[in-house]
Amino acid sequence: MRVKIQHFPDPLPNSSERSVIAGGIAGIHGWDALRAIDLYKRVLSDIWVDYSNEWDASLCACLIARSADLREPIDLLEDLRAVVYGKEAYVIGAGPSLLSRKPRFREGDVVFCADGACSILEDSSVTAISVTDLDGGVEPADRVYSMGGYIVLQIHSDNYRSIATNTDLVRRWRERILITVQTHPPCSSVTVVPGFTDGDRAYLLALLLGASRIKTIGMDLLSEISTGFSKKMYGESGYSTPGKLRKLRWAYRIIDSIGQNLY
Repeated sequence: MRVKIQHFPDPLPNSSERSVIAGGIAGIHGWDALRAIDLYKRVLSDIWVDYSNEWDASLCACLIARSADLREPIDLLEDLRAVVYGKEAYVIGAGPSLLSRKPRFREGDVVFCADGACSILEDSSVTAISVTDLDGGVEPADRVYSMGGYIVLQIHSDNYRSIATNTDLVRRWRERILITVQTHPPCSSVTVVPGFTDGDRAYLLALLLGASRIKTIGMDLLSEISTGFSKKMYGESGYSTPGKLRKLRWAYRIIDSIGQNLY
């Protein structure tokens, strides 16, 4: 299946265009909504996840966003676009190649990092965006926020209960957090960013926000090895579980389906 993805228009949108831009991210324009939902159903079926559970997670995400009094998603997306548009961006995945390559960034670089991969960031002169479901722990995302960066938090069927009991965390990040969900958003407080894993979601978000070029590190979506950047259960590195491998293969297919080459 080929999917269509579209950059935000230039120049920056005025208030009358905000609903169009919101639609581009949420899956009404740039990402075909019906195809996206069909794709997610196929992915969830392949890894044995009940789609109705994802809908429950989306409803819970709305409650979390409202109780934490978060900024509207379009406001955060406009902030991010102003930072990313026309610039070269890095997308850092949690794959094994990250263990042997410590990237050096320059002042002003834009860095999207997937979950625990954000723990490699040390230089607060970069603009960092953590794309996470917190599988890799809270600390990497908190590091990004303390550096003045942004958090794109995916709430889904595996994590919504734990996040719902810890809304203080979301409230602490409230000025620079965007909550995303797996299904079509049931409220205006959350949105959809195309992609399935943190890595491909980070990559597609960089595209949607208009990055002129994307360099990847650790995006080893065809590898059979996972690292502790992904989940602490792998130690430094170890063989991926069958479920993890299925997720990574889908992430690769999603990026490949829009004609992008990671390597």
